[in-house]
Amino acid sequence: MLNVARSTAYYREHDRAEVVDEVLAQRIKHLIDAEPYLGYRMVWARLRRQGTPSNRKAVQRIMQIKGWQCHRRLKKRCSPRVESKLSVERVSNVRWATDATYVWTRFDGLVYVNAILDCADRECIGLNVSQRNDAREAAWALEDALIRRFGALPQGNADVVLRTDNALVYASQLYRDLAKSYGLRQEIILPHTPEQNGLAESFMGTLKLECIWQHRFDTHDEAKATITAWVKHYNESRPHSRLNYLTPVEWRSRQAELSS
Repeated sequence: MLNVARSTAYYREHDRAEVVDEVLAQRIKHLIDAEPYLGYRMVWARLRRQGTPSNRKAVQRIMQIKGWQCHRRLKKRCSPRVESKLSVERVSNVRWATDATYVWTRFDGLVYVNAILDCADRECIGLNVSQRNDAREAAWALEDALIRRFGALPQGNADVVLRTDNALVYASQLYRDLAKSYGLRQEIILPHTPEQNGLAESFMGTLKLECIWQHRFDTHDEAKATITAWVKHYNESRPHSRLNYLTPVEWRSRQAELSS
């Protein structure tokens, strides 16, 4: 009769500060003090791994009230340039992806990071941090991955697809011949379509956010030590949202148990 929305008539203002679980809030604060880039989902995952039962929405609400939640820029929607096959796989050692990025150091200038990712378990299986960005350095990261997964350099029988972008390093004759000699079938994504190599691109973004941008490196050796330690943390300790909040090593171990 009064043309007043029912939600207005029945709404009661609540004092949110009175219902915040301060014990849980302090545990959240300790986590984001150590890793300020964490969003509420990763905070919830960390709490669960520590044995603290909590609701994901409750964690989000506390972080909103306390002003601790990270704000991310919205991605623009755009039509894909081409139809593309995603790099994700369901079984380890079927498809790997590689990419590179650089780090600025105070005394040694640019330092380059080459990484190899398994597209199923998301583990960073190959890494090379060097002061040069050429095919030989990228090949060392590839050989590191082969030794870690197969125990030795294969003699043309690796039978793994290697996805790369169009960088000159990966298109070089040296890199392509070396990959072929190990039994790797190289697939190069279409130009201007980084989403086709999305897993490697995502890893590099995470590396920058959680490691590189958290430090100011003076030398190549300092950057190499810090990045190598973070990759070990990424593989063995950091929960991955796409792996149901398991670490890459845990996910691969469970898949091995299921297949045996």
